[in-house]
Amino acid sequence: MAIILFILFMAVLPEPPCPEITVEGGIIFVGNEPFAVPALYDENDKRYFLSVSEKVKKDMALNAGKKAVVTGRLYEDDWSGKRVLFIRVTTYQWIDNDQ
Repeated sequence: MAIILFILFMAVLPEPPCPEITVEGGIIFVGNEPFAVPALYDENDKRYFLSVSEKVKKDMALNAGKKAVVTGRLYEDDWSGKRVLFIRVTTYQWIDNDQ
């Protein structure tokens, strides 16, 4: 009985929150339209796919190739049959190339 209660208790516990990170890098799009996904490459060539609203996706498409600072929740998900890192973006800011 105790084992069943333990299993039920573990099933209703929420997962721990994903860590929030801030990453700086270049914005690109990966994949073919209409399924292209924005991604950020950092200075170590680490790629993060970005989970954003349609409005933000349009802004990123207009500014693809520019650098940005992105903050959001990091999580892992499937993309094109592979496990990859995603950032659920909460804020982003474009970086001037003059800096």
